[in-house]
Amino acid sequence: MKTPGFLGLPENVQALVLERLDAEIEAAKAQVEEVEQSKPVDRDLLKSLQGDIARSEDLRTRMVNGQA
Repeated sequence: MKTPGFLGLPENVQALVLERLDAEIEAAKAQVEEVEQSKPVDRDLLKSLQGDIARSEDLRTRMVNGQA
């Protein structure tokens, strides 16, 4: 029986998706560092970026655990 969802995709496609998602997470973390160092700190942008990171990391976890 074929595996449904993300784990049912070919391994090269899974790797590509995870690499891109990891790159997006790292880019958002770099943006967080920039925002934290800026004066004045844009709290709304910082909160938004942190939320994006948390959601992306959660998505990644669910994908590799076969829950997406």
